[in-house]
Amino acid sequence: MRNPERRRPLLSEGDAVGVVAPGFAVRKRALAGGMEALRRMGFRPIPGPHLYDRQDNLAGRDADRAADLEAMLRDRAVRGIWFARGGFGTARILGRIPWADVAGERKVLVGYSDLTALFAAAGRTRWVCLHGPVVSELGDPSRFHAGSLRALLDGDAIEMGIGARNVLRGGRAAG
Repeated sequence: MRNPERRRPLLSEGDAVGVVAPGFAVRKRALAGGMEALRRMGFRPIPGPHLYDRQDNLAGRDADRAADLEAMLRDRAVRGIWFARGGFGTARILGRIPWADVAGERKVLVGYSDLTALFAAAGRTRWVCLHGPVVSELGDPSRFHAGSLRALLDGDAIEMGIGARNVLRGGRAAG
């Protein structure tokens, strides 16, 4: 019997996942471990052409970072975009994204930190935005909870307990 709390998977084994760095420059060793972790998870990581670029502390020029993101958003074969790392820089490229052209394709976007600016702008899209570990953290299992990440990607419901001392107002909620 199908679990009523199970939804369709967000990403499935074999899916192509774009990897881009719209903010800070990547650390190559950490990124290599994360790319391998994506492969072990069953995904096909597709690096953006400018993923390893560097200009000061950013992952290359604004135009190139925006072009990598736009290319992954447009590519119908890419089911998700997993960001290489957070940090400053993403907000600088938001004005370069042709929202009307890329908003209609369903994509799963995973990251946090500076990616919050992109996720906030995604309200007018069909994207599913997940605050989760960036690729440069995936190679270090101590940086995230693998079981809940996998369950989320598989479409399984996740229950989280909140201790009584942390409750500001009692009740029930779902999200």
